[in-house]
Amino acid sequence: MEKSTNVRVFRVVVALLTTFYFMLPLFDSGESFVVRPKFLTLWGLYGSFAVSLLMLGRSFGWVERRFDGFVSMVIVLNILVVFLYWRLYFEDPALVNASGAIVWWKEYYLHLGCQILMWIDAFFIFGAWRKIWSGLIWLVGIIIGYSTLIEVWVQPRNTFPSGTVTDGLPYPFLNDMVFVERITFYGTTAVTSAVFALVTIGLALLLGRLNKQS
Repeated sequence: MEKSTNVRVFRVVVALLTTFYFMLPLFDSGESFVVRPKFLTLWGLYGSFAVSLLMLGRSFGWVERRFDGFVSMVIVLNILVVFLYWRLYFEDPALVNASGAIVWWKEYYLHLGCQILMWIDAFFIFGAWRKIWSGLIWLVGIIIGYSTLIEVWVQPRNTFPSGTVTDGLPYPFLNDMVFVERITFYGTTAVTSAVFALVTIGLALLLGRLNKQS
């Protein structure tokens, strides 16, 4: 199935889209993508970009390994990006887009379109979550890594956005929290991620059984 013509065309289109958005910072401001690690959205985009290249490689026979744990982690990371962004956005757009700089065609792709395309492939073509523990380990690592990065590296080097407690954390609402509140928020996010992981594992197992019966 992965090497069928329809799947190849789908994966080529997905790879071209993710490559365009992956390289977009170079055209926006001349900055390399490696200097913009502070937004979780971009971590999701970079993960989706890597997955799109992996899937493309599998369809054309360039890659044999599945990297199942990594792919499964990106599934949950993308759910987390969509959930957190739109929950905060509908509460108050300024909570996630303080400067109002992001245009609609970036906003909808980075926070919905990219994720939907990745999920379609992961669940209905690739067949994710075949190595559950590997995916969970990847997920724990990415949550700890991101939380540590923004607290230890990003915040001390930035003064925007500015909040009532601190400055420099990438999302405005975080700057209105004291450190203990932020740790609690990161912990709650980790628990939410675990719930999303369990749901997607269940979905993957169900789809796997349906495929065997058909």
